[in-house]
Amino acid sequence: MTAPRVTEPVREEELDLGQEPLGKGGQGEVFRVANRRINQQWEVAYKRYKPEIRPRLNVSVLRKMADLPAELDEADARWLCENTCWPAAVVEDGSGSTCGFLMRLVPRDFFVTAAGAERVAGLEFLLNPDEYVHRAQIPLPGTEQRLLLLAEVAEAMDRLHRLGIVVGDFSPKNVLYRLRPSPSSFFIDCDAMRLAGCDALPQVETPGWSSAAGELIATQATDAAKFGKLATRLLAKEQDGFHADVLRRISPRLGELADLSAHADPSRRPRPGGWTGPLREAAGKAGTPPPSPPRPAPAPSVGGAQPTPSALKKPPPTAPAIRPRVLLQVLGALVLLIIVWAVATHHGAAATDSGGSSAASATTGASDTDGAQQQAAAIDQLLSQNDGTRSQVTNAVTDIDDCTSGGDLSSDVSALQQAAQTRENLLDQLGQLDVSALPDGSQVVSDLEQAWTDSVQADQAFANWAQDVQNQSCGNGAVHTSNWDTAFSDSQLATADKQTFVTVWTPIAQQYGLTVRTADQL
Repeated sequence: MTAPRVTEPVREEELDLGQEPLGKGGQGEVFRVANRRINQQWEVAYKRYKPEIRPRLNVSVLRKMADLPAELDEADARWLCENTCWPAAVVEDGSGSTCGFLMRLVPRDFFVTAAGAERVAGLEFLLNPDEYVHRAQIPLPGTEQRLLLLAEVAEAMDRLHRLGIVVGDFSPKNVLYRLRPSPSSFFIDCDAMRLAGCDALPQVETPGWSSAAGELIATQATDAAKFGKLATRLLAKEQDGFHADVLRRISPRLGELADLSAHADPSRRPRPGGWTGPLREAAGKAGTPPPSPPRPAPAPSVGGAQPTPSALKKPPPTAPAIRPRVLLQVLGALVLLIIVWAVATHHGAAATDSGGSSAASATTGASDTDGAQQQAAAIDQLLSQNDGTRSQVTNAVTDIDDCTSGGDLSSDVSALQQAAQTRENLLDQLGQLDVSALPDGSQVVSDLEQAWTDSVQADQAFANWAQDVQNQSCGNGAVHTSNWDTAFSDSQLATADKQTFVTVWTPIAQQYGLTVRTADQL
């Protein structure tokens, strides 16, 4: 094989692009390229950076990344192209300015169908309880496959390190997986990786996957720490936390590696390659096939009994733990107090702005930083008004699913409709904000708008489902109708959109001393 040598700049007008992008993110859009191949065999995608991102781009480093495969020996070059979306060529616009790059298109076997929609198979899908994965209709790996998958990720990270590459922003969204024919991994967002100590784009970290406070980011040691987090969370089937005890129950050696991966001294952390042997050994001892999916419930016959609720139920989209009713009531009261406080704060701020407008207009020489601070604070104020809405929806959905209101679900329907109305009002306010001075301001607004739009659709579909349940009566539990399926799918989209928003918003909130929120709080 000849190593890939697609290193000369490519003119954007020469690319045969699809009408619609394959995906959009905080940095840009990705398109399929019909008239190019990498090494005459791999399909190609084009990542076009947004105009506001391009000034931050270190073009010389991006070019070095595109040149790397040609500088490697044949085996390493093939491996890099087969296991990552590594940059293959820089793309220039009509003026000769770099506007993006070509990379390998994600292979088809690294996709899954989740909640009825095809998506890239990010590891985040597997950081959930088994029931959630089943209900999303995603093939469920057993312990042996999870261990083998981790071994594959560890080997890939170790090989990247030997090539002088640090993953940096390592998170389950940037690592894809497949289970057949054998567990394998595939790394995306490679332009965010660090090559030989240099970055094409400023380093960022995904919330929940950050390095230790005060530690230099994007090093082999931070990669090692983040792999330890992944190992514990993948086996614990949790999105966050650190669960060394779960690994310890599988293998004392794996528990020891997990403990060391969180060591305060970076030099004590085991490198990813040190995990592969113990992981494969533990997988061999596990030998547990994936659990069989639950048997489908029979369809109800006309005039016959309804299917048992346990066979029909899907988890609520937020996968909340069902708490005792008394605790829900207490939480509901706290949420109400927060909403009242937020509304009062908003009204007070509005009055202050109105009363001080003439003084503000008389002030000259306000810096761009002050303008950005004010615009970020305006977004934060909308987020504060939304506080509690998600728990309001979760509590209503849980109540309906349990049918604990004696068949009278009117209050739950009202709660869902109110949540939808709240978000629609916030969308109206969001569309009127001026974010011209705020870095990534247009992206922040776009991401938040999409997240709340999907949430409104989910809230309305859940309200329609509640009406279905009310009409059919509860019996021993709520039957999931087509309205539930619609709500569940919309909620999954909203969750993904919220995570995208949080990734862009978090560094802005930290910069201006505003509240840092997780996707679960939106």
